[in-house]
Amino acid sequence: QEKLGTYEGHLDDLDISLWRGAYQLEGLEIKKRNSKQLPLFMFKETDLSLSWRELFHKQIAADVSVDSAALRLVDSADEKEKQLGTEEKQWTDVFKVLVPIRIQNFKLRNGLVEFSNPGLKDREPVRLADITFSAENLRTRPKNEEEALSPFKLAALLQDHAKLSAEGRIDILRKKPRLDADFSLRNFRIN
Repeated sequence: QEKLGTYEGHLDDLDISLWRGAYQLEGLEIKKRNSKQLPLFMFKETDLSLSWRELFHKQIAADVSVDSAALRLVDSADEKEKQLGTEEKQWTDVFKVLVPIRIQNFKLRNGLVEFSNPGLKDREPVRLADITFSAENLRTRPKNEEEALSPFKLAALLQDHAKLSAEGRIDILRKKPRLDADFSLRNFRIN
């Protein structure tokens, strides 16, 4: 918990299957200490499978599948209300503490990302829901710039009505993420 700084985490359950090299985490929540906000990050269930073949070659690699994850970012002039995960260190540093491995295949189903600011006149959050995301070869310590770029696909609903899709390559684990992608946004209504 000390490595998460002003944030704290909670995990409901952890199941380990050593023979398969698989782990299942249920009910993870990361939230700002002493905050009344909903958790910054949470998920219902994650399956993590280690590759025995890679372990025999002295490397750690895994496949990760996440179900019902939510990321809620809150910006505010009031520091107690602010919840961006960037208050004291880079979020990628926290990610490296939680998952210090190469992820061969990453899949997210039923995801949610919200951004809100309670100080704005229109308090409607920017919301991406029903997110399906997949990426390959995510590395916390790539050997070169080309290896750092991972192919990805994304489908989601923006503001619960507009279909967003994207496909390309991303380096999400660096301090300034890089992205090379084609995006499509259909049927977006401006109120």
